[in-house]
Amino acid sequence: MNRIRACLYLSVFVIMGLSDAVVPILPELSDEIFVRSMIFSAYFAGALVSMIPFGMLADRYGNARFILLSIVLTITSGLLIFVSTSPHVLVSARFVEGCACGAFFPAAFSMLAKFENRRQCLG
Repeated sequence: MNRIRACLYLSVFVIMGLSDAVVPILPELSDEIFVRSMIFSAYFAGALVSMIPFGMLADRYGNARFILLSIVLTITSGLLIFVSTSPHVLVSARFVEGCACGAFFPAAFSMLAKFENRRQCLG
């Protein structure tokens, strides 16, 4: 297997693993249903607003830069979630985590589409 492709697949597990790690502990993060739903939904809001702009930027400036940016943002937001005590910081960190997802997937799919066995890479 190509090393670049293997790194992309490993990056998917890092990005999705850290983004999904919050879901089982939502009841521990807040007693209020509204705050829990905001923490959960902020990730998807970040992905929604960032996916198209980051995809366009990745086409212009290179996919590898945005994949690296997304991994750094995901790890940073994960650490922020780990140390935060405020619901506002949690929601903000989840939004940044969603933006990292929005930076990763367009660039990763674009890189995978350039491989020879395109059907095999994309499923």
